[in-house]
Amino acid sequence: MTPTKDPKNSMPPSKDSWKYQESLVMKTLERLEKHDQEIFKRLGRIDIKLAKLSVKSGIWGLIGACIPVAIGLIITFIKLSY
Repeated sequence: MTPTKDPKNSMPPSKDSWKYQESLVMKTLERLEKHDQEIFKRLGRIDIKLAKLSVKSGIWGLIGACIPVAIGLIITFIKLSY
């Protein structure tokens, strides 16, 4: 003899039931949590790239400032030698 299914348990929850709404809320929360984690990963990568650019710009600024100083020193040494 095969067991018979209870009609209450075999029916999917109706769209008005709390179980259905709860499952929708939980799925949405899980999706949003994954999305938040991806955003935080991207922010971490952007933060690292920004730090690298900051260092590079400082180095280029230093090099750019050294050029006029070097030219000024060369001119001063030329004037002093004559």
